[in-house]
Amino acid sequence: MAARAPPPGGTVADGGENISVVVRLRPRSRAEVEGKDGKVVLALPREAEVKVKPGTPAEKRFTFDKVFDDAPQAALFDAVVAPVVDQAVAGYSCTVFAYGQTGTGKTYTMEGAKREDGSLMPDAESAGIVTRAVRRIFAALAAGRAEWIVKISFLEIYNERLDDLLAAVRRGWRLGGGGGA
Repeated sequence: MAARAPPPGGTVADGGENISVVVRLRPRSRAEVEGKDGKVVLALPREAEVKVKPGTPAEKRFTFDKVFDDAPQAALFDAVVAPVVDQAVAGYSCTVFAYGQTGTGKTYTMEGAKREDGSLMPDAESAGIVTRAVRRIFAALAAGRAEWIVKISFLEIYNERLDDLLAAVRRGWRLGGGGGA
């Protein structure tokens, strides 16, 4: 089936724009709270802005489509990812990805909380985007009467290596010119 472009106009939530940039700030770590540097990044969700080095002469403001400051997983999913999943179920080609430095909360946002053995806690309030998206996809498909084939990839790029985290065997393809692992 050929991918269809989303309808023109509006935002991702209403099926219009192709790209939406959303920022989620993780809570500060204990070391950051106990440190003397103060808050280096400040989220302003109502203004959809982030301030870097707030209150200093070096302060900078950045505007995004949406900004979340320590929001619950469900709120982030409902506002940002659920509309994209619905578009995918409707036949549109869609992608959601997390980008940022090490330690900024990408894994927690995508996967959610984990048990001590490293397995995901899919029924927890802290279930991540991937778990919630898969649940929503299969709920939508179960409600219909059509027959479906679902293919899902959960890709990770780390140290210029690409892995499908759902594949039975991880290949670790090297990026940037060259073959596989």
